[in-house]
Amino acid sequence: MTDRIIRVQAHAKINWCLAVTGRDAHGYHLLDMLMQRVSLYDTLSAAPGEALSLRIAGDPVGCAPEKNLVLRAARALQARYGVTRGARLTLVKRIPQGAGMGGGSSDAAAALKALCRLWGLRPEPQALGELALSIGADVPFFLHGTPARVQGIGERLTPAALPGQVPLVLFKLTEGLSTAEVYAESDRCPQPPIRVEALADCLSERDFVRAQALTGNALYPAALRLQPGLETAKRAVEESGALYSLMTGSGAVVYGVFATSRQALDAAERLRNDFPGAYAACATTLS
Repeated sequence: MTDRIIRVQAHAKINWCLAVTGRDAHGYHLLDMLMQRVSLYDTLSAAPGEALSLRIAGDPVGCAPEKNLVLRAARALQARYGVTRGARLTLVKRIPQGAGMGGGSSDAAAALKALCRLWGLRPEPQALGELALSIGADVPFFLHGTPARVQGIGERLTPAALPGQVPLVLFKLTEGLSTAEVYAESDRCPQPPIRVEALADCLSERDFVRAQALTGNALYPAALRLQPGLETAKRAVEESGALYSLMTGSGAVVYGVFATSRQALDAAERLRNDFPGAYAACATTLS
């Protein structure tokens, strides 16, 4: 058996906005979002094996291997294409849990990419996208990888001219949030109007001050009810000098956009000093 090892970076993402536009016939929330990957990433390695196995290193809190989306993606790919071989998968976690940054979905997309290479599969992009959607709503976005407007339940991706190489501070003061709980709570909260197309135009021009007035995250009021500390986190990021701030996904990370990398580094250091034990890190957006 060959010792070939495939390694794939599984990048986190931010939402520049998140609007809830309704429900589909199955009760799933319909969304309208601008999404972009950032430089923070997990690493997935795949090596030949007789059976499927997963080892998690780094910070695996709440991420039991048997429940991880990586194994779910691997088994789905195996079943869809009749693969009889296994693989030894190793996941090194850096993306915080319960953050709204898509870590689990990105890991699943990385597993699909790595195992297609390891097993010599060449699926049609549409078929692989449909398989990705069956694993999780954000998985098709991570499989695609480029900045996009994401609509529906995650199946409609349109390329978006979002800004590349923007310095960010990622800040998580509270405990992680359950996506299911946030969505359930959001049904009892008012939905703020979010001008997605106008926001995309501002972002393409890197006009973050004007963009801030156009955007929002429809899940923020619900997340705030579940974790009141989010307001402290958002205020702290803004007071650190952010030009633009938003909770990403269903929380609990609030991110800020900064004018320079130096300003972002200084802000992250201040936040770590002011809130011992909090998660504060720098990243940049990826084109």
